[in-house]
Amino acid sequence: MLVFCVFVAGGCGVPIPPNSAGEADHAPTFCSLDARYGFGSSGGLSLSRDQYLLIPPDTFRVNRSYRFGQAETICTTTVPACSTPDRIDLGELRAALDHPDVRDAWEATVPTVHGADFRPVDGGIWAMQREDALGHSARVLLGADCRGSTSCNPIPPGLLAVRELLSSLAEQELATQACAASGT
Repeated sequence: MLVFCVFVAGGCGVPIPPNSAGEADHAPTFCSLDARYGFGSSGGLSLSRDQYLLIPPDTFRVNRSYRFGQAETICTTTVPACSTPDRIDLGELRAALDHPDVRDAWEATVPTVHGADFRPVDGGIWAMQREDALGHSARVLLGADCRGSTSCNPIPPGLLAVRELLSSLAEQELATQACAASGT
């Protein structure tokens, strides 16, 4: 079984699981982004909000806006090329974004909330959006773990893995010199 792995400091971090049929997924054929992606937390009260964007072919950008009048800060970096050691790179992103669980979520006609949604009580939810070159867009919403609730739509493994990967990518890129210099 082929398992893609997200590399983090100290070695292999988040394994990208096989599809729900237990089949190995294929590696991406291109070392660039195939669409524009946005992701991050949505809802809840906070003093600042980060909006993360992945822009073809290889750009990561974060826009940080503040609740109380501070100027917005923006940081732009280049996502490491495929097979970059010890860094989350374009190949790992393409593999995770091409996982069958993720593809199935993009094909839903209405955004489905996977996991527990605490927005009605001022909680947040993790959101991911995809827009292709033709302008077709789709949105995926991931809440908290269902914790055994039968009224909750469980989060598929591929969506959990892509959330972890994108969150780790954001952490990686925010730690770069470019983002530190911009104040994000």
